Amino acid sequence: MSDNLVLTAEEIELYGFTVGKGGKLYEVCRDSFGRRLWINASDGSAVARFNVSTGVDVHNTVTDQMLGSPECLWCTHDVPDYATWRDFVLVVKEQFGIEILDTDIVLSELRYA
Repeated sequence: MSDNLVLTAEEIELYGFTVGKGGKLYEVCRDSFGRRLWINASDGSAVARFNVSTGVDVHNTVTDQMLGSPECLWCTHDVPDYATWRDFVLVVKEQFGIEILDTDIVLSELRYA
């Protein structure tokens, strides 16, 4: 998909997209166990991933990287705890304008610092 993809509001809902900052479309995916969440941008690149076992990435799109932006916006390489989850929620909202909810993962899977 490209950033100039035009969909109606009904198509956005039908296909399960989320509208973020600047009207950009994102796909928010969750595994059925509540342990992983990832967000794909309309250019096909994964821009955010949260895994209760392995860590967190928040990246610029590949399109933006090809235009000179850095890859990482905010990444961790440790097993995340609840504080990391809260930070992830805030960074995703700030960077992409996407609301992530505590119900999007199973919070009991996280350590509490």
